Amino acid sequence: MVNHMGFDKKALSVGLLLLLLVPLTSAFVISSITTSSSASRVTTGTDVTITASATGDSSGTATQISFSGSGLTTGSPLTVSDPTAGYYSGVSLSTSASTLTYIISAATTDTYSYSVTGTYSGGSASSESSTIEFINPDTLTVGGTISNSTPSVGNTFIVEVTVTNPSTTQSVTTAYALDYNSTAFTLVSGDSSSGTVTLSASQSQVFSYTFNATASASSSPISFGLGDSSDAYSTTVTSANPDTTAPTVSLSSPALGAGLTSTTQAFTWTFSDSDSSGSASCRLYIDLALVGTAQSVAEGATGSVTATGLAAGSHSWRVNCIDAASNSGNSSDRTFSVSLSSGSGSGSSVVSTATPSSVTTSASAPSLPPAPTTTGSGETVEQTETEQVGMSTVVRGSFASESATLEVAYTAPVSGFSGDLTYSLPLDYADYEAGLVSITPEPKSVTRGSIIATWDVALAPKETFVAMVNVAKKLDAAVLNEFKAPKLTPKSVSAPAATVAATAAPTQAEAPAPAKSDNTLMYIVGALLVLGLLYYFVGMRKK
Repeated sequence: MVNHMGFDKKALSVGLLLLLLVPLTSAFVISSITTSSSASRVTTGTDVTITASATGDSSGTATQISFSGSGLTTGSPLTVSDPTAGYYSGVSLSTSASTLTYIISAATTDTYSYSVTGTYSGGSASSESSTIEFINPDTLTVGGTISNSTPSVGNTFIVEVTVTNPSTTQSVTTAYALDYNSTAFTLVSGDSSSGTVTLSASQSQVFSYTFNATASASSSPISFGLGDSSDAYSTTVTSANPDTTAPTVSLSSPALGAGLTSTTQAFTWTFSDSDSSGSASCRLYIDLALVGTAQSVAEGATGSVTATGLAAGSHSWRVNCIDAASNSGNSSDRTFSVSLSSGSGSGSSVVSTATPSSVTTSASAPSLPPAPTTTGSGETVEQTETEQVGMSTVVRGSFASESATLEVAYTAPVSGFSGDLTYSLPLDYADYEAGLVSITPEPKSVTRGSIIATWDVALAPKETFVAMVNVAKKLDAAVLNEFKAPKLTPKSVSAPAATVAATAAPTQAEAPAPAKSDNTLMYIVGALLVLGLLYYFVGMRKK
């Protein structure tokens, strides 16, 4: 008889054993996906970041988590630029949220609906649908200003762009980008040249940029884009070559060699400037001393400064004009003379009526001779320039192709000057040591520090000292701009001895020194007297 009961027990045991050997597992499920957006209203062409948070009911892998969206009216799809495929694959999830981002944009104005969907082996899960609005960048109001649309090369100019959100209820986010020709202009400073900005309702934002014009005589646009509009604002800037031409100054009156019989004279001139229009500041010099300044002299018009108190004798005068671009031009020197009758006064000084402060000069004070036609090396002068340094110094340079002559003139004040006159000559000391630089009159000392030359001078009031510096090498005329006012070290003068009348008692310093007496004999007599007294008293005691 078969034991059916025993068979059943064996089968049951085997089944239970197999069940124990089967691992206990449960299926993975994506439990939730949520989304958020960096902006809800943006301009077309502006990137928006969508952030998705996904969680699972346990640890597991999502096969794919993808983004999708389309326009509610046009049906146009949203473009995903990152990730380029539009989805992430093999995403590990757990009960803690995992974050994924999508960079999206749209080319068509519309309100778009979007969502994020995750798939796994057992099914899929999606976020709730959200919306985002894309508007035309032209909806925004854009305006701009430029400080100078025709700057000279090397000069700066400022471009300012103002963007306004016209909506009174909604904010808007837009990308912006500055575009310019980097060959023609250099961006010196300002706001970021690209980025994203969010404007609240009715808000305006100003973007300011400082440029430097670098290309010669070029015309290039500078544009400012919003979203996918590349020229929401645009302007054209034309750079011009810088004005480097000095004014040409022509003296009018008095005429060359004029003989004046009055101590008062109006000095007139005109100037022309090929690279600059407008006016210039002009200064009158008589015998190298600044007499007066005429401000804002119009090009082609007659400038005038009246000098009074002209001294009898021969004089020279010149005019220097500086235009709006700071180019300095000098006239030639012109001579005149003043002859005064005995009743007209000596005319000891020149005083300008063009400026409040009076600047005087002595009629006997020497002035620079006419500009040389050759340098100290014998070369023909090709260029002559003059520079006023402070109120007391004039430097004139005569320049040739391989040499130059510099004349440095110092005019003493009305009180005169006696002492050390020191100029720092902007020349190489090594050239002085090598004999390429010679100085006349010879300084009492020359030291390093460029070439520091010191002369011992004794100048009468308004007298002029002139030093000649010959350089046996090519010099640029710009060297005149490096001259500085001299250092003056007055001599220390001892107080003179007092003068007394012949009947006055002589001072201690003047009284004759008493004759020295010889006391030797007196000492000898005194000693003998003492010895005699001692002898007398000793003899009396013995008796």
